[in-house]
Amino acid sequence: MIYAFVSETNELIEYPVSIREIKNKFPNTSFPKPYEDLDLNSFGVRVVTAVPTPEVDYSIEYAVELDPTYVDNAWTQTWQVLPFSAEVIAGRVESAKENVRALRDSLLVASDWTQLVDCPLSAEDKLLWSAYRQSLRDVPEQSGFPAEVVWPEEPS
Repeated sequence: MIYAFVSETNELIEYPVSIREIKNKFPNTSFPKPYEDLDLNSFGVRVVTAVPTPEVDYSIEYAVELDPTYVDNAWTQTWQVLPFSAEVIAGRVESAKENVRALRDSLLVASDWTQLVDCPLSAEDKLLWSAYRQSLRDVPEQSGFPAEVVWPEEPS
């Protein structure tokens, strides 16, 4: 449950408030369990009705919890969806590019052995691996990079 300290005139004093904070504020009071069943109104504590976090496109926006609102004799959790700044979006894209390149690089390292002079592969298989490795190098040139990457299939 979510709680808030509220004045007698329904002014929000503190939010959110945990059971531990309520118990600390009233150290001489014994609060029986389960806490969810307690009526804490006499302590200036109100239950805040939880509202699911709004769905957002995390690539461009995020949800922020605001102070709860008091409507129809009930306190309700509220959210606001905000856009990321251009700088944050650019940073996230750059980070995604770095992650895709790191995976690509690890796949290249894992296939280095296929191009060695003393590699046991046939000349035909070496060419298949060479084409695969070139496709890996070309990943950053794909139109959907870094969000939508089509990874080449490793030769068998």
